Amino acid sequence: MAPKASAAAADKKVDDRIHIQYDKTAFEPHLKLYQQGFAEYYPQFTVTAEEYPPSPLCYCLSMGIFVFQIVMTVVFIFGTMAVNRFKIDVHPDHIKYFEEHKFMIVPVMLVLSPIRHLISKTSAFEVYLNDELVSSTLTSRFMPNFEGFKQILDKKGIKKTIVAN
Repeated sequence: MAPKASAAAADKKVDDRIHIQYDKTAFEPHLKLYQQGFAEYYPQFTVTAEEYPPSPLCYCLSMGIFVFQIVMTVVFIFGTMAVNRFKIDVHPDHIKYFEEHKFMIVPVMLVLSPIRHLISKTSAFEVYLNDELVSSTLTSRFMPNFEGFKQILDKKGIKKTIVAN
């Protein structure tokens, strides 16, 4: 029984990995501070980071708004040329109105861009220690600075190892 127990313990060996998933637009500076802190105080950790993906619904809405913006821009810039080129039957008053008010799309585009940005924002900064979630802004709504995160690691029994310069 002892060899199996030691093999199981070897399989569960802690290999000191930190994985961070984050919202790039909101937490890029925090990520840099965390990476610097890990390099200075916990050099034994392998630190990886990736952008936290938005939910499928938010991603689809964001892409839908983006495609709508592109289509509307193309229509408003090249619309009259397309009508003339393909000989589409449109009342002359509509063409005249369209030509006179072509740039009314600009305020719509200016409003849709921040909406698209807000929809795609996740506000996530999750830190995993060896695949175990130890800190998450999604559950706590609190973003600890690196000093606060060191306290979380101390509670987990991980001591800092300062690199000598």
